[in-house]
Parts: sequence; structure tokens; C-alpha cells
Amino acid sequence: MTVIFDTAITREELRGKRVTIVGLGKGRTTAGLAQFLVKSGAQVTVSDARSREENAEGIARLGDTPIEFVFGPSSDDMALADPELVFVIPGIRPRSATILRALQRDIPVLTEIALFFRLCPAPIVGVTGTKGKTTTTTMIERILQRGPRRVVTGGNIGRSIIQDLDTITKNDVVLLELSSFQLETLGMSPHVAVITNVSEDHIDHHGTRESYIAAKRNIVAWQGPKDHDAAAARGVPRSVRSARAQRWCAADPAHRSARAARRGPP
Repeated sequence: MTVIFDTAITREELRGKRVTIVGLGKGRTTAGLAQFLVKSGAQVTVSDARSREENAEGIARLGDTPIEFVFGPSSDDMALADPELVFVIPGIRPRSATILRALQRDIPVLTEIALFFRLCPAPIVGVTGTKGKTTTTTMIERILQRGPRRVVTGGNIGRSIIQDLDTITKNDVVLLELSSFQLETLGMSPHVAVITNVSEDHIDHHGTRESYIAAKRNIVAWQGPKDHDAAAARGVPRSVRSARAQRWCAADPAHRSARAARRGPP
């Protein structure tokens, strides 16, 4: 069964909140998220079951950000003592013991990407796929940069996208590369979803091929009739397509625009 982390929250509601971020890793996502939360007035604790020495790279990324750290095997008990909100970073299994304990205590759980989707004022273009995400995202970025809107790119590439939120306006376009780790608990979909291909990957994390595909499907699962999804038909299961959004497919000979996209200009 899919677990969705999508608590409705505003920027103002973060002020004064006791927040725990579960997982530090190399610190890219955690550092950006922690800095954003602190700037928003939250009291932030970062917990990780590994030792302080093993988290040296992540700690360095956080610099002098005023947060608390909890490391080691007993970090869960301390980190979940009294938080009002828990964030989980990509790569932490949504059904891990720590997250299940938070849910059992009715502590709201979120991710950086879910919070960004909630707060972003601009339209979002999301790109996913087993292979070709970064290349496709870069190509789309260069195309969009030729238009009148400013393009803000992030997600699974570059720095934590939440750090750019304060400068994003409704007149911009946000372009996100989205991994299965970021998508698996997401309860919102981008306005435009691009799927390069879907094959078996990250089974060590997701457990089964079906669970991996289900994670990818979240890029279109919450789309509406005004949204769009684009996919290369070969290598994209029918289940990873939107039932409500307007569809674009480069391999669909019945779609004039799709033929142009596939074959290029005459």
C-alpha cells in the first residue's frame, strides 16, 4: 500500500514548530531544508543513526546553521521525543521503523519536495524516468530559457530546490528532475509531467518492481484536466500515464504535434 506524506501546511505555520529531519546523508537535501526551516522560524533537529564521524560531510554542509544534531543508534528515541513535524529525506524508506513510529504517534510527516509543491507559486514541470532524467531536464531547461519566463531548475539535480522558494514568483517556471525516492510519497503532481522511460531499478529500496513503478506513477497520479503529461510510449507502462491530464506522446502517429516532436521540423 502506498504511503503519502502530504500534510497541508503554510509557511507561517512553520514558525515556532519543533521539527525533526530524519536522515542527514551527504547533506544536500537536509542542509537546504534545514536552512529554509530555520529561516521560517522553526526549531530544527537533525537525526541520523550513523555516528557524527560518518556524517562529517553532511555536518559541513550545514555550517553554522542553528540546529541540533542527534546521532547514533538511539537517535530515534531522542529525535521523536516531542516533534510537531517530521521531515524524511529521499532514500529513507517510508515504512522504516522511525517513520512508522512517527505516524503511530500522529506526528505529521513531510518531505522537502512535498513542502515545495505546497508552497511554490509557479507552475511546475517535472521530469522522471529510469534513464535520461538529467539529460532531458537539461534539454527542457535550454528550450524554456528561450521563452519569456525565468526558469528555476532543481530537484534531484543541483542544490535543494526549497532554498530558491523565496525568489520564485508566479511568473517563473520551475523545472524539477524527480527521482523515485522523491516521488514515492508525494501527494501532488506537477502541472506538466515528462516520463522518459520506466524499467526495473532501485529494487533494494522499493522492494518490488511494482512498488518502483507505483512511485514513478505519482508524477501523474494527482494531475487534473488542465495538466499535461508527455511520455515516450516505448518503455513507459500504461499504468504510468495520467487518466485525466492532456496526453502528449512522441510515438503516437495519430497526434500531429507528437509526430512533429518525434520527427522534427520538415
